[in-house]
Amino acid sequence: MASDSAASLGEGRVVKATDKALCVELDEHGKDVWIPLSVLHDDSEVFDDDENGDGEVIVKSWWAEKENLV
Repeated sequence: MASDSAASLGEGRVVKATDKALCVELDEHGKDVWIPLSVLHDDSEVFDDDENGDGEVIVKSWWAEKENLV
């Protein structure tokens, strides 16, 4: 699997942000998840400058699998 393949975590909203990660409330999983900015996929609708933003959260597949989110 390519390291840049994408996995959708569904809809979510940013609840906290730091320089290196976002804390995102994921609707589908019913919990808050800290996501490193380095694993956010280019197609994600939620980015580091979207504090309190919402949309589809897309991350790199390898990370989603590692975190048991897919």
